[in-house]
Amino acid sequence: MASNVRKAQPQHLAPPIPPAPPLPPVPDDVALPGDKLCPVCASLELTPRRFIVWPDEPQYGQPGEYLDEAGFVPLALVTNMKKNIHCPLCRLLLATVMGNRAVPDVDGQGRPLYIGIRWGTDGRESDPDDFSNNLSDIRVIFVGLVLESGRDTNLGYLFASISLLVNDAPPNTPCSALRFLPRPVRGDVIDFDLVRWWVAVCEARHTPCDPSQIMHEMGWDPPQTVVPAFRCIDLERDCLTLLRNVPVPANFRYAALSYVWGRAGSEDAFFKTLQANVAEREVPGFFAREENQRRLPATIRDAMTVARRIGIRYLWVDSLCIVQDGTGAEWLEAIRKMDIVYGAAYIVICASGTFSAFDGIDGLSPSRPRAKPRAVEQIAEGFRLACRDSLAGVADDIPGPYPYGFRGWT
Repeated sequence: MASNVRKAQPQHLAPPIPPAPPLPPVPDDVALPGDKLCPVCASLELTPRRFIVWPDEPQYGQPGEYLDEAGFVPLALVTNMKKNIHCPLCRLLLATVMGNRAVPDVDGQGRPLYIGIRWGTDGRESDPDDFSNNLSDIRVIFVGLVLESGRDTNLGYLFASISLLVNDAPPNTPCSALRFLPRPVRGDVIDFDLVRWWVAVCEARHTPCDPSQIMHEMGWDPPQTVVPAFRCIDLERDCLTLLRNVPVPANFRYAALSYVWGRAGSEDAFFKTLQANVAEREVPGFFAREENQRRLPATIRDAMTVARRIGIRYLWVDSLCIVQDGTGAEWLEAIRKMDIVYGAAYIVICASGTFSAFDGIDGLSPSRPRAKPRAVEQIAEGFRLACRDSLAGVADDIPGPYPYGFRGWT
């Protein structure tokens, strides 16, 4: 049973952030033959310098807002922008507001829709424990689907925005601004150098993400002390390892996989851990055997690869780490404590773009490329703008069509 005694507030000692990995080159096909800004987009007179908040500006380092008081300004009808196939900014705005989805010409009442824009800022957190109050380091253009009056229809992505590609930052751009400008991302495979750097930045800068902080706030004890028969996959020894009430290193950390099981032709296909096979799965080398590699559902096998590439030794997966045919109070308690298992994880690998445990994770090899990369358009020579991830755009097709988005918990 978990202790009722609240522990002292953990002290977050920020580790140093390693240097950022080199910027990937911008694809050669960003500039298309015949590209030219349409008259409406040209009238905005955009330049790279406009996307940086410079130290000599009154707004520099001041609290910013996601949305300025003026609201959206209708730029052009969606129908007209769709016709401007040679205008790079029209293409980028349409790609940003709805991602992969088709941008509607009218709303549900048949009223014509416009692409609306408004300026905003982004930057450093004024309070490391409050992500909602950022300082002004860069400028962004927020994009929305609006009516002729400028009223937002809320049909587009929340906080959809574009900004300057970091590769084109002007000389002497403050280092604080460089952190927040969008950067090119490989479209074929996952860039694990970049992922490891993101994790390092999060560990150093994002105190609320620290599992010990989460555990303290929730009044939780570590899973290895409160979850019955708590097991993880030891990716160095390639087997399950029982961690319940055993000494673990001070820097013990594990990844957890969040995914959907889906359907299979038989229950055996899920390769579940059962009372009859748990002992053999705790033998070193079990998961490394060729026959067992073949039987592992692809999403779980790929999650093992992801954890290894990030540098995490232990991985928790429900179908393998909980004895699935267990009975009694101990088994039920393990199910009830899954919130602690996910909350205490160093990272959670979310296989959200899948229909089942057999789909795998895109981007681990060129034969299974990632989803389309970030939209980038060249506005002029040496001046490119890019879509920034909106709240909906992070998981572009969730909740549909994937079942992950319809679950009661993730």
